[in-house]
Amino acid sequence: MLNDKVLLIVGAGLSYGSLSLPIDRDFLDRNYDEIQKNYFLNTALNKLYLSGRIASPHWKGYRLEIAWSEIVANLKNPKIILMPDEIEDVYNHLRKFAEEEEKLEEEEKLSAQTAKYYFFFQYEDGENRTPYYYLFQFAEWELIKLVHETYNKTLPENKRGIYQKLLNHCNKFGRKLDIVSFNYDTLLEQALENYYYYISGNLKTQGVRVIKPHGSVNFWYSRSLDSREQEVHFSYDDPVLNFGYQGGYFYKPGIVGLIDKKEEFQDSKLGSFGSIMEGMRRSIEEVGTIIIVGYSFPSGDKHVRGMLREAKNNRQKEGKPFIKKIFIICSLDKNQIDSIKFDLCNLFYVNQENIEVVSEKWENWINLDK
Repeated sequence: MLNDKVLLIVGAGLSYGSLSLPIDRDFLDRNYDEIQKNYFLNTALNKLYLSGRIASPHWKGYRLEIAWSEIVANLKNPKIILMPDEIEDVYNHLRKFAEEEEKLEEEEKLSAQTAKYYFFFQYEDGENRTPYYYLFQFAEWELIKLVHETYNKTLPENKRGIYQKLLNHCNKFGRKLDIVSFNYDTLLEQALENYYYYISGNLKTQGVRVIKPHGSVNFWYSRSLDSREQEVHFSYDDPVLNFGYQGGYFYKPGIVGLIDKKEEFQDSKLGSFGSIMEGMRRSIEEVGTIIIVGYSFPSGDKHVRGMLREAKNNRQKEGKPFIKKIFIICSLDKNQIDSIKFDLCNLFYVNQENIEVVSEKWENWINLDK
């Protein structure tokens, strides 16, 4: 029965509150020193126009989503001008990093297993590329790696209990629990005893179904060099850390960029994340109770909002009942509460009186009576 099914939707507020992982607006500030030491990422950020002006030296005050979007936008259509000495600097650093990769490979004697990135562009790539392409391509590459490193964390034993208590509390509202997590980290999964990822190629279907529309630190892409087609893989254990070009394939972290136009959902050849979204849609069409922690359905997630409206229309067409209850756990004032209730009514098949905004931290909410 629909009313027996519970869907827990979590965003950055869940991990931020429990382990102080950075959220969008904190990411650049928290990683400022690391970015300063990273030539391509720091140089690109210092050249970007953010909010109508050159970011340098104030880029650290901007959101990750804005910076990431501008890096990708400049990769496709440069908005900046590089001086001759800056162009030479780009090529010099490409050669330097390519030589470092080659030296590392020789020292470790792992030529068959080592994935190389800068080495590929310096010595093996057949394309004629501009210095602008190199600058912003490598900046995005370094940003993706930094995001992966930042959120690739182990759940401390002293935090496991609070996550398990959240899961147990959610189970009070129904007999079957699904989870949609927009977080790159796997902290919540580490608190689960039995779960499986809803993703193409996964044969396991026992336990809690976990759907990650924006990818995860334990997902990775593989793409053939002679094809645009790529697949998304996953591991329940340690995530793959050896990214780059290897044996005719390109490997990179399976995370979806915090950018406005998320290409993973726009190209039919990149269908793995499309299938993950399909799993989220099906779960919402079947659910009786939804619990939302740390996610606000931002306007930038157009692919998510469009899918939610599709699920709402499908429930109406098929004569399914309204969603019984939606809880959203967050601290909001009255105007914000009215606004988010209105937004949720547009996105979900639910009556407004059945939306409950809990103005508490989620750690406090799980201690409240049902």
